[in-house]
Amino acid sequence: LIEEKLEKCGIGEMEELTLTLIGLKYLGYPIKPSTINKISAKLTEFIKLNQDKEIEAIDTAIRSLGCLASLGSSIAFDTLIDLAKERFETTERVLSYVVSKIALQIREQHDEPDEIRFAIVKDFTPKNLYYILLTYGKEEDEREEITIADFTYLYNQLLKRMEEQSISWDKLLEEVGYLNFRDFIELLSSFGRLDEFLNTMLKTIEVDPQINLLKKVIQGIDKEETEEDMLSQAVVIADTIKILEDPEVLKVLEKIIKEEFQRTEKENNEPAYTLYGLLASVFAEKATIDKDWFEEMAKKYHLPEITKVTQDKLFTEGGINRQLHLFYKNEDLESFRSLCEKNGWTIEDHESYLIISKTQNGKTIEIYANKPETQKEGQEAIQELFKQKGISPQIVAHRGYSFDVDETIEQISKDTVIVFLGSCSRGYPNIADILNRAKDAQFLGTKNIGQWKINSLLLEMLNEAILSGKDISWSEFKEMAQKELGAYDEFVCYTFPHEEIMRFLKAYYELIGSSKPQDPSNFLADTVAYNKPTPMRSPVILNNSHPQQQTTQTSSSAVSDPGGIDLNPAALNMEIKGNSASSPVIFKNLPSIDPANFQGFSFQIIKIEPVGNPDNLFKS
Repeated sequence: LIEEKLEKCGIGEMEELTLTLIGLKYLGYPIKPSTINKISAKLTEFIKLNQDKEIEAIDTAIRSLGCLASLGSSIAFDTLIDLAKERFETTERVLSYVVSKIALQIREQHDEPDEIRFAIVKDFTPKNLYYILLTYGKEEDEREEITIADFTYLYNQLLKRMEEQSISWDKLLEEVGYLNFRDFIELLSSFGRLDEFLNTMLKTIEVDPQINLLKKVIQGIDKEETEEDMLSQAVVIADTIKILEDPEVLKVLEKIIKEEFQRTEKENNEPAYTLYGLLASVFAEKATIDKDWFEEMAKKYHLPEITKVTQDKLFTEGGINRQLHLFYKNEDLESFRSLCEKNGWTIEDHESYLIISKTQNGKTIEIYANKPETQKEGQEAIQELFKQKGISPQIVAHRGYSFDVDETIEQISKDTVIVFLGSCSRGYPNIADILNRAKDAQFLGTKNIGQWKINSLLLEMLNEAILSGKDISWSEFKEMAQKELGAYDEFVCYTFPHEEIMRFLKAYYELIGSSKPQDPSNFLADTVAYNKPTPMRSPVILNNSHPQQQTTQTSSSAVSDPGGIDLNPAALNMEIKGNSASSPVIFKNLPSIDPANFQGFSFQIIKIEPVGNPDNLFKS
């Protein structure tokens, strides 16, 4: 009946037919793929005939295609991707909906064999699978993120169907209009498949298409929306540089990197030219055309060596290594139970938290861990104990989801030597905040997917290394961890302090000044009396890239009306973060402002807490 009606119906009736199919599907009726494809083809034809017209029916057709794509129609999916290249606003939302519905169907059948679990993608084209990977892999809620098993299956299916249909990478990317290609490269890097991708690409396509693809990766990282995105793309480029060997390709990349550095330096875009400077440093040993320039850049933008952590850093003078393990609500009960079942360790129960300790070779490890069910009370009790005893942890381990990580970072002290972030999501965007609190901290954690079993075993191995009485060599530690934990699929997602990604990021934050530590207890000590230490993620950031078209007047107490915000509110200490972290300025070192030329600056209020006498906050 649906197919008969389809022959004569208009766009409104096609939407009704689509919804009827959805209803039948959810009632458990088998839907013929041919019926879905017929409606998809009719909707596609309608859109092609009318896409230049601004009519509401186009949006209706796009939404209907989204429903059909979520039922497994490759025709509908292909049409939506083609429209996305032209940036139809509705299409972007619908495609996100399609992938979320497909991902949900895959997750709901996680115990089924692959042929059942992934049945929804059975007829999908390489173009469809590319977009699913791209979008499924970028979920904001880590509980909805793509697992390594899902990624592996979908990516392998993409490669298989490309081979079956004789589609090369340059042809596929051209078909999708290079849609978010840089994000796709980042995804491959995160899951350890970038080497394979680049090697396949280099063997199967000509030099010119290779160069064209790599240009799209390297050029214009300053066009990314956030500094975090710029950083992640720069890290992927650094990985790419290490893999490439073709002399012709390298010559072109050498030219691009130098040009991009000079362009962004001329534009005075400090984060961007710093990243390109660091990429030049990474590239230096492969440079042939302008070797002297790259060698100079390698000296100026030097990547620090992070090879080990020494015993004197790990232990106090009394021979104690203190660790703070922070759990959140009921999110990581298995991990907490594993901590409580440590053989040979002494456990003290303090109602809302535990102290777990072990002595070996005359050295002691003390682990302070709040109970998940008493998260707030336990963490506050531990902090109060640290304050009373005048002690602080050498190691801080985050044992919750990534959206709790800010609370963990606030509890890092200047004495912290190792920070462990095993939560899902890229841990390295948090490095700036970590270094602001502990300038010498070394980071161990995930690039995207974390797994509680790996976290527990990795921390156990770390404690064994600490109690061995020897300095910890990170290359040796990773080699040992690889042997013990390499069988876990997710292990590929973990990164260690000595690896280039960490050296790159640490160099970046040091070069732009973000890693200068601000001890909260001393911040503005000469002008503000704190009732308690207040975590300060970033001081004031002045940004001239988005000036307000106005001038302001200064007085003896404050700048008046910079966009309607009072900079000296009663009894408040404002933590201000602007559009960029390129030029942090501490309150007491605010530059003198020329009222005739000052055009305002942008900022966002992150947190407001009472402080001491507000009259002393600004003295001039």
